[in-house]
Amino acid sequence: MDIADFLNKNRIKATSTRVQLLKILASNPYPLQAKEIEDKWDSKIDRVTLYRTLKTLVAKKVIHKIEVNELITCYNFFNPEDHNTENPEHAHFHCNKCDKVICLHDYINETKPLPTGYIQSKTNIVIEGICKFCNVNKGNTKEN
Repeated sequence: MDIADFLNKNRIKATSTRVQLLKILASNPYPLQAKEIEDKWDSKIDRVTLYRTLKTLVAKKVIHKIEVNELITCYNFFNPEDHNTENPEHAHFHCNKCDKVICLHDYINETKPLPTGYIQSKTNIVIEGICKFCNVNKGNTKEN
């Protein structure tokens, strides 16, 4: 997938910062925190520029913002050409050992109807625990 073409098709100016940001997110199997994105940048990026670009791409619905808690926010790029398209109502798993956030696409949020008069705009489910990789690394063979 050509990132610049993708941005242009979505009527978003394909700046070098936006293209590089999306390349970093697209090449990673897990959502990344801003610091992790910064660490993967080819050169040094101004932190204000990075956060401004993240905010813009979230607003344009090009990337998905995952707020785990008040200290951890991750970002994920979802490729609409991928057959496993991102379901906005899926859960996320936060590993308390390695701090990774993993999208659980098959774990769809099932919500009960709200009481009369309430209108739901979004549901955010974050499951905390130890991921299967850290669980295996500590010698525990129990599957999660």
